[in-house]
Amino acid sequence: MFLRCAAAIVALGLVGCWVLSLRQSRLLAAHELASSQLRFREIDERLWAARSRIASLVTPEHVGTAVASLGPLKPLIMPVSPDGGVAPASMMEWALSSREGVGPAPDGSVVRVERGAARDPARRPRTP
Repeated sequence: MFLRCAAAIVALGLVGCWVLSLRQSRLLAAHELASSQLRFREIDERLWAARSRIASLVTPEHVGTAVASLGPLKPLIMPVSPDGGVAPASMMEWALSSREGVGPAPDGSVVRVERGAARDPARRPRTP
């Protein structure tokens, strides 16, 4: 009888230790979650402070002087030939002056230039 009581007390002690360890791990996880949320909040506050400093420094006058100091600007969109290569600069000038954006290339092929299209010929502009 003594052996059964001792075994029951030891088993209850082990179950109690297991429950306490589960509780401790849950509290540790909650603490880590709270500390990570505080770190995220501090990072967000620094980010918004940096964004507000940038916004206060970037004014239309500053942008205008920065663009003027760069010299003449070139367009980002280059006409693409049917074989996927970039058309010559004269073709680009022709395409920008053209209303439809379709016309003969110097080699006789037809090149279509869409205004505002992506540089990658595989990408197509989204349609609503």
